[in-house]
Amino acid sequence: MDILFCSLAHPVDTTAFLNVVSRLVDNWSFGYDGTIFIVDGSKLVEALTDHTRFRNSHVTFKRLLYRMAERLSPENGYAGIVTGESLGQVSSQTAENLLAAEHGIGLPVFRPLIGMDKEQIVALARYIGTFPDYNPGEFCSIFSDRPSTAVDAEAVDREEATFGGDVSHLLEGATRIRFSQVHEFTERNSVESVRRKESMVGSVIIDLRRKEEYERWHVPGALNVDVRDVEDFVRKNGTNKTYVVYCSTGLQSAYAALKIKNMGARALYSDQRSIRKLVEEERVESNVR
Repeated sequence: MDILFCSLAHPVDTTAFLNVVSRLVDNWSFGYDGTIFIVDGSKLVEALTDHTRFRNSHVTFKRLLYRMAERLSPENGYAGIVTGESLGQVSSQTAENLLAAEHGIGLPVFRPLIGMDKEQIVALARYIGTFPDYNPGEFCSIFSDRPSTAVDAEAVDREEATFGGDVSHLLEGATRIRFSQVHEFTERNSVESVRRKESMVGSVIIDLRRKEEYERWHVPGALNVDVRDVEDFVRKNGTNKTYVVYCSTGLQSAYAALKIKNMGARALYSDQRSIRKLVEEERVESNVR
């Protein structure tokens, strides 16, 4: 068995994924040095977050994942797609949306966890050592904050056609590593998160959340910027600054921080809960002083 991973916030989610895979490989893989395909999903995010073109992004994204696995099949002799989907765990995993997602896929989709509830899955993940150290959030939180639970297959067909339906270019640019290379690859790929309040001093702070969330609470001095406008924002403000980016779960902020980093600026990321804790700690210390 080989593994396909589509990174939405490389290298943050890639590192978290490979940490899990390393445990899986170390404990349960014997005699087979399989391949891990890591696809850069940043272009997918840019396209699918355009809600004027895509209304069912969370399901269309899953269809494209299946399509990538399907395209890898001929050269590797795969007989099916195995996923960790469980019925109803998130909006993209309702019966209707699973049906819409796999419509037109030429490989069978096997879902060994489909009938398990969350507690059973967590217990199994702890047993085999793949339970994550933290919850980075669901990809549907990137694409939509109010995803539909009953998407029509034809609607996904149209969105896939709008996207182009061809995932070959994504696979051509995919990183391919062997199970035996996981540890080395993980060490080479790291990203910096906000761990100390001092990191925010003198930095440009960007809040990627929705306007109403920003208005309810935000880090003092933070600017509310849409994730799609981050690069333009940095161009206007310069790459000679440090940018601190946060969002609800840390996924969008990690994605944005990577884009900023690739522009030549220093960027750190955080989630709402962590950065709020740092701000509260600073407020308490100021009151004590």
